[in-house]
Amino acid sequence: ALQNDPQARVWYTKAADQGHIAAAFNLGSLFQNGLGGRVDVRRALEWYGRAAIHGDHEAEFAIAGLYYNGDDGLKQDTHQAQKWMRKAAEGGHLDSMYWMGMLLLASDDIEDAETTAKIWLAKAARMGHYESEKKLKEISSESEMMEREFDLFNEHRTMRAAEADAEPIMIAETTHEAQEAERGGGQQQQHELDEIYYEEI
Repeated sequence: ALQNDPQARVWYTKAADQGHIAAAFNLGSLFQNGLGGRVDVRRALEWYGRAAIHGDHEAEFAIAGLYYNGDDGLKQDTHQAQKWMRKAAEGGHLDSMYWMGMLLLASDDIEDAETTAKIWLAKAARMGHYESEKKLKEISSESEMMEREFDLFNEHRTMRAAEADAEPIMIAETTHEAQEAERGGGQQQQHELDEIYYEEI
């Protein structure tokens, strides 16, 4: 196949140098995957970049992946990964929308990251992206489960609070009943003594 032929790099380079966007992207792929020669991530980044300048969203997505993985001498840079992923996602690239959602869900730095992630996933899901739809359902199930657990916790806490509030009343009622019983017992005993006294008279 042409992609496995070292000559492919030569021909794609000639085409890319003449402004052929698809050739620039393909050349980036050859260097990234080591087809027709050794793997060279930095050269891959260079050629993907040439395609991305012309608005190739697949190239933007590929650049994001290179920065995210940080393989073969390229330092991992999640900020750059997210920047390029956003460019591709805003251009309508479905896989980029999905991965924007995933990157946001994994982030601790962005306020309301989960809400923004859901927006990207929903956009992709509406356009028929299966993995985005699947992830949205998963997040919704987790949220529902957390809400149920929180409701149960609040219910338990409310019951405990009610029991704690009721405890002094129960003690007071019990004490009052005991006092009444003691008073009643004393009156009965006095009544019995009175009966004995009057019988003796």
